[in-house]
Amino acid sequence: MSHIAADVNEWVKQELARLGIVGKGLWTEKTYASYRGCSVSTCQKERHFGRGPNYVKIGRLVRYLPEDVIRYCLERRITP
Repeated sequence: MSHIAADVNEWVKQELARLGIVGKGLWTEKTYASYRGCSVSTCQKERHFGRGPNYVKIGRLVRYLPEDVIRYCLERRITP
């Protein structure tokens, strides 16, 4: 199992480097939705139902760590 976690961590590092976002801070809902290719409303509904990646709540603002978003997407990758 730790081998899979190591692979995911490596993929996250590669994706961050590919996007050029290392050390650039938190993502807004709009940035997260754009990365996922969905609407902000879809992201909000996911949060409401306890789905989606971890997020940070600062007052009324919702922010995402890019690492959490990428990890969330990669962990749901299906290889037929």
